[in-house]
Amino acid sequence: MNCKQEIETYLEQKPEILQKITIRIMEIINLSHPGIEAEMRWGKPTFGLNGDFHHWICSIQVLKNKVSLTFHFGGLLCDENNRLIAGTSKFLRKIEYERLDSIDEEEIKSFIQKAVEKLPYFKENWRDLNKKD
Repeated sequence: MNCKQEIETYLEQKPEILQKITIRIMEIINLSHPGIEAEMRWGKPTFGLNGDFHHWICSIQVLKNKVSLTFHFGGLLCDENNRLIAGTSKFLRKIEYERLDSIDEEEIKSFIQKAVEKLPYFKENWRDLNKKD
């Protein structure tokens, strides 16, 4: 099964509105940077740059009643409007969507661009950054 089929199979099992939200977010991500690629990783659509999924950029997870766009090292990204929600991880940050009209295309593109710019720093320093304080 190719990546597109895997993602379609993943989405088929989800409510229609969440499918539409996910598809719209994926469209924005795919248009945000020329080297970005999608694969099913860890049970969800995951986006990496030039085939690097060890240091992935973001992923999409369809939850019970919302869609979560998670940035791998979102804790390092500039977030002037406090849109990124922190979780239990030191780095993971997410934005949650419950409605199609809540998706801000420019905001997503901006976070993708920030993540792409921060990727070399993260790749070079993630071990040190991940050490317990």
